[in-house]
Amino acid sequence: MSKKLYILSIDGGGLKGLIAIRILKIIEEITGKKITETFDLIGGTSTGGLIAAALTVKGQNNQPKLNLEQIENMYLDAGQAVFKNDSFQLSGKETDHLNDLLHQTFEEKRIAETLLPIFVPTFDLNEKRIIVFKTRSALQEPGKNIKLFDVCRATSALPPVFPTYQVEYHGRQLECVDSAHHLRNPAIAVLAEAWKHRSYYLHPELKEEDIVLLSVSTGNFSRTGKNWSTNIQQILPEQSIATRYIQEQNMRIDMKKIKYMRVDLSLGSPIFNLMKFAEITERLNSLSKNSQFSDEISALLSSDQSLQQG
Repeated sequence: MSKKLYILSIDGGGLKGLIAIRILKIIEEITGKKITETFDLIGGTSTGGLIAAALTVKGQNNQPKLNLEQIENMYLDAGQAVFKNDSFQLSGKETDHLNDLLHQTFEEKRIAETLLPIFVPTFDLNEKRIIVFKTRSALQEPGKNIKLFDVCRATSALPPVFPTYQVEYHGRQLECVDSAHHLRNPAIAVLAEAWKHRSYYLHPELKEEDIVLLSVSTGNFSRTGKNWSTNIQQILPEQSIATRYIQEQNMRIDMKKIKYMRVDLSLGSPIFNLMKFAEITERLNSLSKNSQFSDEISALLSSDQSLQQG
């Protein structure tokens, strides 16, 4: 009953998912474990949802089908198909390329089959609201057990690059677009899911201090200074939809007790492409050599240590 619940949240951001993937690779180096061996629940918006699905799709012997190196290579391949010569150009074949990539990755597998529970939002234009695809719901209600291919297309539909995506879900026809405008950083939304259904994810007596939440960014253009934070209060203002949901559900969560870290990176410019990623790779790799960062990650993700809140 003393086990902690480890939650990973990954931001949206298109090709900038490469940044989140590289951060996750560093975390694997620090912990010596696969991401799927460290966390109990993974949530992601848009590109973060694609990463969550790719991390948890089953391969042989109930092991992850893909490692982070393979997922990164998929992103590099997709990036070369969409971003060319430092500019954004559409050829009209971007959707075909993405569909082929997703079919090869997920085949006919469904969300109920993931190695770990995942939490992936989209925005339904028909009902004008966020819909969240969840492994938990898929296991409990067959009508919500859609294909991982559909989950990924729905969360990443961002016109004009990728058109809106229609999918039947629990007896409804959804017209999906990327929900990053409404829930770019899904950290508090994933936390709300875990807290409301704590008897499913761990045990009904779960306390806030039993929850470990790691939020991984895909980069920002404004913040300077340290590239990580242990103060959960800093992200609450941008979590209005999730915090409103918590209030409406009469869920009381003492955020200060959550063991939390957000890993971020200031890009310095709104322009991001494969060349920009190559430029910041060394900065990303330097995180693994930063003893303070390594110590804080180790403390956060250790089952018998707690992170001192900042």
